[in-house]
Amino acid sequence: MKSHLTRTEALRDGLTDAPLQGDALRVAEIVWNHAHVAEDRTARLYAGGCPPFYTPDSWRERGEQYADGATLIVCHDGGALSEIVGPGHHLYALYASVERDLNAAGFYLEWCDSWYSRVAPIYPRRTA
Repeated sequence: MKSHLTRTEALRDGLTDAPLQGDALRVAEIVWNHAHVAEDRTARLYAGGCPPFYTPDSWRERGEQYADGATLIVCHDGGALSEIVGPGHHLYALYASVERDLNAAGFYLEWCDSWYSRVAPIYPRRTA
């Protein structure tokens, strides 16, 4: 079954446990857009029973210790989303296009563990 949700509705309706805005929303939309390249759109976002997108604050509230400096954490715990955000899977061309689009937006994707990845700025923002 195909998903008929728009990106905004899907992000609002359970793909994250905290409101996404600014760069975090931009990054989530890049991943979301690539997830929809796959034939079964809803399966591509399955993240092992938890929301696939976490802000750094919601990640810490969950009790996680790692992923410092992230703009967004992508949880792909056993789900098909790992094929999109993880190198070495059979959908390498799709992973490469996600990485290319994130890089063009000023971010990089880092495979942290077998169940989550972090997206961080290529160049940290400077504060005045």
